[in-house]
Amino acid sequence: HLPHHGPAAMLLLERDPLVRAGELPRDPSLGDCPGGLPTHAARRDTLFLWVVVVALMHFDRGAASVAAMDIVLNRYEEMEQLSFFYLVALLAWHSIGLALGSMVAGAAFQRASAKLVLVLSLATNAIALFLLGVQAHGLVLTALLRAVSGTAASFPLAYLPLWVDEFSPVQARGRWMAIVQLGTPAGQFLGVFLASIVTFGFRASWRYAVIVQALALIPAMLYLLVMPARQIDVANVASLSARLDSLTLYSSEGSTSIGHLHGLLREVREIMQAVSRNPLTVSISTVLCLLHSIGAGLAIWTGPYLALGDGAPPPLAAVLVSGCTLAAMPLLGTCAGAVLCERWEGFKAGHHAAALRVACAFVGLAALAAPASAVAAGFAARLGVVCLWLFGAGAFLPISVGILMTAMPSYLRSFSAISSVLVFHLVGFALVPGVVAVSMSCFSRSSHGLGFGVGVAFWTTVPAAVLLLLAYTREPKSTAPVGLSGVDDLTFGDISYELARRRMSTAPL
Repeated sequence: HLPHHGPAAMLLLERDPLVRAGELPRDPSLGDCPGGLPTHAARRDTLFLWVVVVALMHFDRGAASVAAMDIVLNRYEEMEQLSFFYLVALLAWHSIGLALGSMVAGAAFQRASAKLVLVLSLATNAIALFLLGVQAHGLVLTALLRAVSGTAASFPLAYLPLWVDEFSPVQARGRWMAIVQLGTPAGQFLGVFLASIVTFGFRASWRYAVIVQALALIPAMLYLLVMPARQIDVANVASLSARLDSLTLYSSEGSTSIGHLHGLLREVREIMQAVSRNPLTVSISTVLCLLHSIGAGLAIWTGPYLALGDGAPPPLAAVLVSGCTLAAMPLLGTCAGAVLCERWEGFKAGHHAAALRVACAFVGLAALAAPASAVAAGFAARLGVVCLWLFGAGAFLPISVGILMTAMPSYLRSFSAISSVLVFHLVGFALVPGVVAVSMSCFSRSSHGLGFGVGVAFWTTVPAAVLLLLAYTREPKSTAPVGLSGVDDLTFGDISYELARRRMSTAPL
């Protein structure tokens, strides 16, 4: 249900898995088939295309980790003073672009065909990536191109969850969303693999891998261009307005632009005040922001951190091991966290204390990486520290999703999700890594600055664990008979769907 504060404006919110599809109005001409007219085979073909698109949207994030290895090992001596700022620009400005794009994606999809918007976004991204691959090591131009690339990437990442919800079979929505989300780790690993082969196998620049990514976007864009619009566009505009994963203004007929803006700002202020009055939501969102900022740092620095350890294998092997670790360990942690939280009945309505108890255990496990990193000097020890942190942080993700989905009324849940994603991108993926990069650049040698930055990242887990423990102590230990606003017990399908949707744009974890 959407809050109503007047006709001037409303929030466009992503699909809430706890709201039945039948509660949203549908066009009777669409029939009973989810998404309308396309056959199941046609929808599966489109689903495969979306997996490829999501993988290509995250390919450059994997290549950036190879760029870190390439620069920290001083292959580009003229860049030594700019190396940390340059590497942060590769991901931080991309995340800023994702945040900015998510705020305008809703307006774009309402005013134009989704097919047209997606084709233009892929074309823009391909141009920005190609220019990034051929330009010199300019910090300002790199930041600008990464911001443009991130903005373009935000449009498919905002639209695809809605497409899955609209076109997938009702009983398979969770599976289809998970399939689309698989493009995220697959794209990152392919970026690591190809860029490492190019850099350390052929002794060429990692930028060639980005050029390959740009060229690979062209056939995907052409295939999307010739695909029938009915396989892409959501016919039910009311459904799009209610469930798009974007925060934007919905213009009422006859209203002025100033009136739209005032209405949106008033609604955002009122909902933010309501969210801030829920201390559990604020605590969980803050912990998530801290963990995502650490994950963003590890996505860049894990490769060189392992390669500079005692007894490390050649750089090619080290970066491939880091790529596999970054893709596999959060997944294993997610499975473990979901299973244990389910067994402790943490996903049941009103059982927040049980969920927080499991969450404290896993975040505490991740916090052990901080003191362990201080004594880990060898390759195997450093690999173990990274695996420990990624496993614990990954296990916290499904638990946090379950808590956030049941800790507030349903009409606030969607706004909280999209606003949290914006904070993750602006603070966790851009501001915090930038501040750490300033500190790392103060060291005379890149290797010393790298060790300091990774240590700071691991120690940031400690305040996150303390904050989570305080949230557990404040939470009533007795369980309520029903959830807030009548929320039922969550199932693995609910958690899987929501977690996969959120992970599509928060790639580091």
